[in-house]
Amino acid sequence: MKNSYYCVFNSKGAFLLRLAMAFVMLFAGINKFTNGIPAFVDMMSQGFAETFLPLFLVKIFFYIIPIAEIILGLWLLSGQYKKEALFATGILFILFIFGFMVKGDMGSIPNHLIYLLTIAYAMDCNYDNEEHYKESF
Repeated sequence: MKNSYYCVFNSKGAFLLRLAMAFVMLFAGINKFTNGIPAFVDMMSQGFAETFLPLFLVKIFFYIIPIAEIILGLWLLSGQYKKEALFATGILFILFIFGFMVKGDMGSIPNHLIYLLTIAYAMDCNYDNEEHYKESF
């Protein structure tokens, strides 16, 4: 059954959204490696010292983030596992938003919600009309 939803962007627009998110994720992960993972983990975990989250779990999460960003960025860039990569990137941004709420950093949430909306829209455009996507790319 055909979906009656019409995506404002065609599949080329969804490709551009996916490409933009790939670069955001790749460069975010690479920057963390070039600046030093332990320095990143220490700096970020300080903001959670006074929260209810166990600090050792926070640190584990922050050690995983750079690797996840690079892997997801590569998947998004290559087009391999598109649906899974977009979904996992969306989950990562939901976790970021959760962290900002726990820290009380409400000013960072709108930017991350825009990323999340971009991801959701790219998923919707790519996968509601798979036949059109195959024709374009």
